[in-house]
Amino acid sequence: MADTPEAILDEFEAAMTNGDDEAMVALYEDDALMVVQEFGIVARGRAAIRETFRNMKSMGEGLGFSVTSHPISVVGDYAFGHLLGEVRAKTPEDEEVAYVMDSREVFHRGPDGVWRYLADIG
Repeated sequence: MADTPEAILDEFEAAMTNGDDEAMVALYEDDALMVVQEFGIVARGRAAIRETFRNMKSMGEGLGFSVTSHPISVVGDYAFGHLLGEVRAKTPEDEEVAYVMDSREVFHRGPDGVWRYLADIG
């Protein structure tokens, strides 16, 4: 589990490229908010986020991503980030596609010392 807010991104990429929805969902707080504006997705809570990840698999297989900028400011048990980059996927038709990542993030360090997404808005 992520011991810094920056580590969440590495864990997310590993889970995504391994197709591990549960590992991705574990990176979010129980009541987290996830928004993917490009696809009209708004999901609140782990159950809705899990369903979102499952539905997104029908759009293609995650191949990874590249980050061009990811500044994070930590204030106590909260951190705020702005992620810019590109996510790559393979469509069901076997085409490689890329989507722009432009996310505003709020992270929270829980009582267990693990950082998780509280809001992931892209």
